[in-house]
Amino acid sequence: MKSEDARPALAHAMSLARRGEIGAICVTRLDALVGPCENLIDTADELRRLGVDLVVLEQNLDTSTPSGKFMFQMLAACAEFQRDLLRGSLGPGQGAAR
Repeated sequence: MKSEDARPALAHAMSLARRGEIGAICVTRLDALVGPCENLIDTADELRRLGVDLVVLEQNLDTSTPSGKFMFQMLAACAEFQRDLLRGSLGPGQGAAR
C-alpha cells in the first residue's frame, strides 16, 4: 500500500489484518482512511484480499453487509473513473509541455 508512510495508523491496522488479528476496520469518515480518491481503489483491493470488512460511521457504510459492499464498490468505481479521466486530460497537456 502506497500510503503507509503518510498514514501510520492505517499501516498498523493493515499489518494486524495480515496476521489475521482483526476482521474489520472502523473509521469515522472514508477520507480519514484513504485520503486522496486514488488510494481508495488500492485500499479497497487490499482489504478485500485480506478479508477485512470496513465500517465508515459518517457515511453509514458497512462492507460486511451486501448493501455496504455494493456502495463501497460504487465509490471505488467512481474514484477509478475520476482517476482515468484525470489521466486522460493530463496526457495531451504533458505532451504539449514537452
